[in-house]
Amino acid sequence: MMVHILGIDYGSKRIGCAIGDLETGIAFGLPLLDGVADPTKDAMAVAALADAQGADRIVVGLPKTMAGEEGPAAAGVMAFVERLRAAVAPRPVETWDERLTSAGAERALRHAGADLGRKKKREQVNTMAAQMILQGWIDAHRRA
Repeated sequence: MMVHILGIDYGSKRIGCAIGDLETGIAFGLPLLDGVADPTKDAMAVAALADAQGADRIVVGLPKTMAGEEGPAAAGVMAFVERLRAAVAPRPVETWDERLTSAGAERALRHAGADLGRKKKREQVNTMAAQMILQGWIDAHRRA
Protein backbone atom coordinates (compact mmCIF):
# COMPACT_ATOMS: atom_id res chain seq x y z
CA MET A 1 0.00 0.00 0.00
CA MET A 2 1.35 3.40 -0.98
CA VAL A 3 1.56 6.00 1.79
CA HIS A 4 0.80 9.53 0.56
CA ILE A 5 2.55 12.40 2.29
CA LEU A 6 1.39 16.01 2.14
CA GLY A 7 4.10 18.68 2.34
CA ILE A 8 3.22 22.16 3.61
CA ASP A 9 5.04 25.49 3.44
CA TYR A 10 2.87 27.43 5.90
CA GLY A 11 2.40 31.15 5.69
CA SER A 12 -0.43 33.32 6.98
CA LYS A 13 -1.14 34.60 3.45
CA ARG A 14 -0.16 31.63 1.29
CA ILE A 15 0.12 27.93 2.03
CA GLY A 16 2.34 26.05 -0.38
CA CYS A 17 1.37 22.41 -0.84
CA ALA A 18 2.95 19.29 -2.34
CA ILE A 19 2.13 15.58 -2.40
CA GLY A 20 4.47 12.61 -2.66
CA ASP A 21 5.25 9.13 -1.42
CA LEU A 22 8.19 6.97 -0.42
CA GLU A 23 7.54 4.40 -3.16
CA THR A 24 8.15 6.74 -6.11
CA GLY A 25 10.38 9.07 -4.08
CA ILE A 26 9.02 12.14 -5.84
CA ALA A 27 7.19 15.21 -4.48
CA PHE A 28 4.78 17.07 -6.78
CA GLY A 29 3.50 20.60 -6.28
CA LEU A 30 -0.20 21.18 -5.67
CA PRO A 31 -2.26 24.35 -6.07
CA LEU A 32 -1.63 27.01 -3.46
CA LEU A 33 -4.09 27.50 -0.60
CA ASP A 34 -4.94 31.02 0.51
CA GLY A 35 -4.05 31.53 4.17
CA VAL A 36 -6.42 33.58 6.31
CA ALA A 37 -3.95 34.39 9.11
CA ASP A 38 -5.96 32.21 11.50
CA PRO A 39 -4.06 29.00 12.37
CA THR A 40 -7.29 27.15 13.19
CA LYS A 41 -9.00 28.00 9.90
CA ASP A 42 -5.77 27.40 7.98
CA ALA A 43 -5.43 23.98 9.66
CA MET A 44 -8.99 23.10 8.62
CA ALA A 45 -8.20 24.03 4.99
CA VAL A 46 -5.08 21.84 5.04
CA ALA A 47 -7.04 19.00 6.70
CA ALA A 48 -9.59 19.18 3.87
CA LEU A 49 -6.75 19.04 1.32
CA ALA A 50 -5.20 16.07 3.15
CA ASP A 51 -8.55 14.26 2.95
CA ALA A 52 -8.97 15.10 -0.75
CA GLN A 53 -5.43 13.90 -1.55
CA GLY A 54 -5.70 10.77 0.62
CA ALA A 55 -2.68 11.87 2.66
CA ASP A 56 -1.60 9.47 5.40
CA ARG A 57 1.01 11.83 6.88
CA ILE A 58 1.71 15.58 6.79
CA VAL A 59 5.11 17.27 6.86
CA VAL A 60 5.21 21.00 7.65
CA GLY A 61 8.27 23.14 7.02
CA LEU A 62 9.65 24.68 10.21
CA PRO A 63 11.60 27.91 9.77
CA LYS A 64 14.89 27.77 11.63
CA THR A 65 17.72 30.25 11.87
CA MET A 66 21.00 29.47 10.14
CA ALA A 67 22.26 28.35 13.56
CA GLY A 68 19.53 25.69 13.60
CA GLU A 69 17.41 27.34 16.26
CA GLU A 70 13.71 28.09 16.07
CA GLY A 71 13.30 31.77 15.32
CA PRO A 72 10.26 34.02 15.80
CA ALA A 73 8.54 32.71 12.66
CA ALA A 74 8.67 29.18 14.06
CA ALA A 75 6.22 30.07 16.86
CA GLY A 76 3.49 30.86 14.31
CA VAL A 77 4.18 27.65 12.43
CA MET A 78 4.07 25.61 15.63
CA ALA A 79 0.70 27.17 16.56
CA PHE A 80 -0.57 26.06 13.14
CA VAL A 81 0.99 22.58 13.55
CA GLU A 82 -0.75 22.02 16.91
CA ARG A 83 -4.12 22.92 15.40
CA LEU A 84 -3.39 20.77 12.35
CA ARG A 85 -2.55 17.77 14.55
CA ALA A 86 -5.95 18.10 16.22
CA ALA A 87 -7.71 18.47 12.84
CA VAL A 88 -6.15 15.41 11.17
CA ALA A 89 -5.70 13.01 14.11
CA PRO A 90 -4.74 10.19 14.15
CA ARG A 91 -2.62 10.96 11.08
CA PRO A 92 0.89 12.04 12.05
CA VAL A 93 2.00 15.62 11.51
CA GLU A 94 5.69 16.38 11.80
CA THR A 95 7.93 19.33 11.11
CA TRP A 96 10.92 19.45 8.80
CA ASP A 97 13.71 22.03 8.67
CA GLU A 98 12.87 24.39 5.85
CA ARG A 99 16.01 26.51 5.92
CA LEU A 100 16.73 28.01 2.52
CA THR A 101 13.79 26.36 0.73
CA SER A 102 12.23 29.68 -0.29
CA ALA A 103 15.61 31.01 -1.43
CA GLY A 104 16.22 27.75 -3.30
CA ALA A 105 12.81 27.95 -4.94
CA GLU A 106 13.41 31.54 -6.04
CA ARG A 107 16.81 30.57 -7.43
CA ALA A 108 15.33 27.60 -9.31
CA LEU A 109 12.65 29.79 -10.87
CA ARG A 110 15.26 32.34 -11.97
CA HIS A 111 17.46 29.58 -13.36
CA ALA A 112 14.53 28.11 -15.27
CA GLY A 113 13.96 31.52 -16.82
CA ALA A 114 10.42 31.68 -15.47
CA ASP A 115 9.05 35.02 -16.63
CA LEU A 116 6.29 35.49 -14.09
CA GLY A 117 4.62 38.53 -12.61
CA ARG A 118 5.25 39.32 -8.95
CA LYS A 119 2.04 37.65 -7.65
CA LYS A 120 2.45 34.51 -9.78
CA LYS A 121 6.12 34.28 -8.77
CA ARG A 122 5.22 34.40 -5.05
CA GLU A 123 2.67 31.64 -5.63
CA GLN A 124 5.22 29.50 -7.47
CA VAL A 125 7.85 30.08 -4.79
CA ASN A 126 5.48 28.85 -2.06
CA THR A 127 4.48 25.77 -4.06
CA MET A 128 8.08 24.97 -4.95
CA ALA A 129 9.18 25.50 -1.33
CA ALA A 130 6.54 22.96 -0.20
CA GLN A 131 7.81 20.57 -2.84
CA MET A 132 11.40 21.05 -1.66
CA ILE A 133 10.41 20.51 2.00
CA LEU A 134 8.63 17.29 1.13
CA GLN A 135 11.37 16.10 -1.22
CA GLY A 136 13.95 16.60 1.54
CA TRP A 137 11.81 14.57 3.95
CA ILE A 138 11.27 11.82 1.37
CA ASP A 139 14.98 11.65 0.52
CA ALA A 140 15.95 11.37 4.19
CA HIS A 141 13.39 8.65 4.88
CA ARG A 142 14.14 6.60 1.76
CA ARG A 143 17.78 6.32 2.86
CA ALA A 144 16.83 5.15 6.34
